[in-house]
Amino acid sequence: MLPATVNFGREREITHEIGKGLEDAFKQAKVIDNQIAKSLNHGMGVLGYIGRLPFVGRAVTRFRAIRPLASLESELRTALNDSLVSLVRVGEKASNEKERIQQLHELYGAAEKEEWGPQEFIGFIEQNTDINYTVNLEGRQIDMKELFAEVDLRLSPERREEKRKEYLEWFSQHINLSEQYLGSMQALCFVGCEWIGGMTRSYFDLTQLRGGMEEVQRTLQNLGRGGIASVTSQDAIRKYGTAYINGMRSLLQGYRKMCALKDSGSAEFNGALRQLETDLNSTNKKQELPQDTQKTRRLVYNPNK
Repeated sequence: MLPATVNFGREREITHEIGKGLEDAFKQAKVIDNQIAKSLNHGMGVLGYIGRLPFVGRAVTRFRAIRPLASLESELRTALNDSLVSLVRVGEKASNEKERIQQLHELYGAAEKEEWGPQEFIGFIEQNTDINYTVNLEGRQIDMKELFAEVDLRLSPERREEKRKEYLEWFSQHINLSEQYLGSMQALCFVGCEWIGGMTRSYFDLTQLRGGMEEVQRTLQNLGRGGIASVTSQDAIRKYGTAYINGMRSLLQGYRKMCALKDSGSAEFNGALRQLETDLNSTNKKQELPQDTQKTRRLVYNPNK
């Protein structure tokens, strides 16, 4: 008789352990996926700003968590390319600024030696900016530099000297600020090169290993499903075999019972037949009468009555 239920016993425990272990591993990996997605949402730029919005941020996080390594690679590639362009610009600007500062030092020496006044300094500023000190007024063009010169002529020599020193001091401060700005750009180039080197190494690692890591994930999932099915199939094969053997034993036992029943049935049939013959013989003997009785009856029989 086939069992109503099959108890897999130890095999069920093995499949449970496999499933639990893989489930814990994938949960841990999922936490890392979400952490990567959230960290990308806190980056700068348009996507970073969108990722920080209350409702949109969750959707962006879920989207990035689907393929976190691909999102991370894309983000790193974009940041690396943008950083390269920006750093090259800073380097070019620093190189130009260094030349400009050298020229400023030369001009400062000339301004000090030639005793530049407001008119000369304003002319210098006009030549190096987009400001035009020539004003159109009622069809006439008035040069403000000439107005500065007229004003200076009305000032006392002491006041003109003070104004000249004010412009020289401003010029010196501008050179100092430019040198500080140049120093900050040079420091940024140094820090930027360090970071770009690190980002480049990280990007290389990610591009070379991401495919393998994703393949490991897919393989683990496939092996997990196949492993559980394999353990279950091994036990199922044995249980099915046992069930079928039990069925065969049931058939064999039934056959033996059938044979015993046949033999028993034949004996009973023969016994019944012999009993019937005995009964028949007994009935015939009762119907037969003794000869003397028959003769006596014939002697007393009177056919004329």
